[in-house]
Amino acid sequence: MRRLLAVLLSSTLALSAPAQTISAPAPRVTAPVIFSPVLTAPSAVSLTAPALVPSLSVAPLVVPAALAPLPLPAAAIPAAAAPVAALAAPAPVAAIAQLGLAERLPAPSAFDGSTERKDAVEPARTPSERPEKPKTAYGALKKGLALGVVAAAAVPVAWGAEPFHALAFSVGAPAVALLSAWTGRLLWRLARRIAGRPAAKPAPATKARRLRALAAGILIGAALAVGTVAERPRIVETAASAAVPGLEIRRIDGREMPDAVKAVLMQNPVGREVLRGLEDRGGRVRMPDLYVFKRDDAAIGTYVSVLDGLFIDESVITSRGWTVEEFLADKEKQTALAADAQSLMLHELRHADQYRRRVAPWQFHPVIQVEHEAYMTEHFYAHERLRADPENGLADGYYTYRRVLEDVDAYVDGIQDRDLYKNNVVSGAAVWTKWRESLRASWPAHQAEAYELLARRNAKSDPKQARADLKQAREIAAAHGLPAPKFVLP
Repeated sequence: MRRLLAVLLSSTLALSAPAQTISAPAPRVTAPVIFSPVLTAPSAVSLTAPALVPSLSVAPLVVPAALAPLPLPAAAIPAAAAPVAALAAPAPVAAIAQLGLAERLPAPSAFDGSTERKDAVEPARTPSERPEKPKTAYGALKKGLALGVVAAAAVPVAWGAEPFHALAFSVGAPAVALLSAWTGRLLWRLARRIAGRPAAKPAPATKARRLRALAAGILIGAALAVGTVAERPRIVETAASAAVPGLEIRRIDGREMPDAVKAVLMQNPVGREVLRGLEDRGGRVRMPDLYVFKRDDAAIGTYVSVLDGLFIDESVITSRGWTVEEFLADKEKQTALAADAQSLMLHELRHADQYRRRVAPWQFHPVIQVEHEAYMTEHFYAHERLRADPENGLADGYYTYRRVLEDVDAYVDGIQDRDLYKNNVVSGAAVWTKWRESLRASWPAHQAEAYELLARRNAKSDPKQARADLKQAREIAAAHGLPAPKFVLP
């Protein structure tokens, strides 16, 4: 812009000034110059370029031959000195000032020397120069709510009463409620702004007031989290059917069935070991919530770590000639089911133990190893029942028990081939590798004892099978340097 203005001024002077003679060279001009009507704009640029570009102003100016100086009277020299000196000045600003045009032009910016106005552009503020947001009681309240929810929800997990995964529900449900309240407040403020009555900005609060707001937020957040955990069965029953089409869930109220399940499992060493995995840091067994559900797949039971809930398919109830409503209303039927379905309850409670003790907190997708251990827990539970009562200890599950004994690796690896577990992933965690190694190391001794117990069981009902089982027990004991079976067939 500055250069264009200088060119226009030079052209105007060249076209309007009378012919003058310069006998003495002007500053930064190497030869006398005649300003006449025939001087064109390109010539004017060649004359003013040294003044516009500082790097060129030190070089001598070469005037074209067509513009060679013409002799003029010496009296004309003073009249020509002013415009020539102005054009040869070091900068256009000086030339404009000498010509008396400064008041007609905008002042050049100190930013880059151009004449464009940039005073409206504010310089960027550094983070230290930006004004701090006022510390308000509302901000302290929000922080308190978050702290209260997280802290109260984390207490049962830290105490060992729930799996880590349950935090997803214990924190998530209050967070949804708080988010709904915050959204309502935001919409209210937006409506006021649209109506032309914007809400006043919150004023800074004193430190004492912020501390009171923080404490109130912690108390409210803790109450929300505690209420969520206490009312979780009701929330699950109400929300699950709406969230998952086709899923019907009914909670099992009261302590009768959980207590009955504990009483049955406590009679078996494997059952007691599983229940110990459900103890909190104070030694109290923390049973998961119990539900009845209806699904389209083949699962008759499942454990959901996020809800810390054990779900029993309604087919387990209806197969005994009961309706779900009758079962939920009759505590005696619940107690009877605890004894009849003890293997199912054991299997799912083993999952509860796994998620509290061995499954990584970040592992939400089910791993196949949890099923490996749960099914083998059922096998060892049956083994203890057989040991306690060789004749009647395997009232059910006899053939499955024998199949596991024949090839435990084939049985365990075949679990993943079932349609129910096709989506389970294989975990490379060391805890599962160690479990499998321990199973293989202890298997020969277990196998020899199991075949001896089967020989005792079949001694009267099937002597031929009993002799085969006893022979198998002796061969395994001899192959692994174990004590020979003491049982002798009559």
